[in-house]
Amino acid sequence: MSIGFEFLEKLRDQGVEITRKINECTYNTIAEVVIRADEYSPVGMPETWVRKAPPDYEPGQFRGNWQLGVNEQPQGALIGHIDPEGIETVASNLAVIPERAAYGNQYFLVNNLPYAQGIEDGDVTTQVPPSGIIGRIHIEFPDIVAGVIADVKAGGGRVR
Repeated sequence: MSIGFEFLEKLRDQGVEITRKINECTYNTIAEVVIRADEYSPVGMPETWVRKAPPDYEPGQFRGNWQLGVNEQPQGALIGHIDPEGIETVASNLAVIPERAAYGNQYFLVNNLPYAQGIEDGDVTTQVPPSGIIGRIHIEFPDIVAGVIADVKAGGGRVR
């Protein structure tokens, strides 16, 4: 008994399509997390803070310090990287996601500013919800994944 060439070609094509969809789901999930971290980040308004603003604080520094690492956790803060709208930061983070996004990669989204943990914990500013930025994304993650899968199945998607 032999397996026909056409069957093997069809099987290969299905494997390629499945791999493409897995990579697309992974890319879009990571992208959605990056975008939400940016959207949920407070900017400016140190007058609303519980603690006094650091002397080197500039509005947009926190939003501009989100760093996405692929297979290694970014170290250090991006001092002087000011991005109050977050557009440049989101674009640079999305650019590091590899084409083969799901290919055994680990992703790390970090903000290494000294006051980032205080913002997450809600003890620096009153603008962040009690669950924090990453905490909120963690809660929303199952819905993020479900939405991405639905979009990919439907042939659409927010990012690509």
